Amino acid sequence: MLKKIIVIAVSVLMCLTAFVGCSGDNYGKVKIEGKQDVSYTVTSQGGSAVRYGNYVYFINGNRGYVDSEGDANTFGEVIKGAVYRAELKGVKNGNEFVVGRPEGDTTGLDFVSHVEKNYRNDDEDVIDVCAVAPKTVGTSAYAQGGIFIFDNCMYYASPNNTKSKTGNVQYEKTDFFRMTLDGKTTQKIYTTDN
Repeated sequence: MLKKIIVIAVSVLMCLTAFVGCSGDNYGKVKIEGKQDVSYTVTSQGGSAVRYGNYVYFINGNRGYVDSEGDANTFGEVIKGAVYRAELKGVKNGNEFVVGRPEGDTTGLDFVSHVEKNYRNDDEDVIDVCAVAPKTVGTSAYAQGGIFIFDNCMYYASPNNTKSKTGNVQYEKTDFFRMTLDGKTTQKIYTTDN
């Protein structure tokens, strides 16, 4: 009888552990091409775009912050409102990056780009961008976003997308995140109470 109770208790505990382990966002790795040189100076901290040497990190628009179902701000699925990065053309000069197109460049763009066909089937230069933080950045109280970069980490705020004990999504709370610029580690570091 005691063996049956132990087996049942262990089974229940394993089921609960699996259930808790599968809930909420999974902050996995983000594939980011190119390595950020951390010897550069960071400019325009706290805005919707931050320049870090040869890269510009920017918030890709604003999708809004209401998320009553808890599925509009899932890590890895957010496009509008997420942080993206574009690489500038130019040369390094000490801790600064001097923007400039190489001689013979006919694109007219200061960013690294490639050619694609547009809707008229004409060739068009398109700036290369990659997703860095696929999570909604900003809050309803601070809609302009707010990206901060220190050394090899980016910090940002995002609406909470977990449910309360009553089953309501707590999107009015704010989560604060730290992410390494290589995309390997994303951590939720704090959640506000209201």
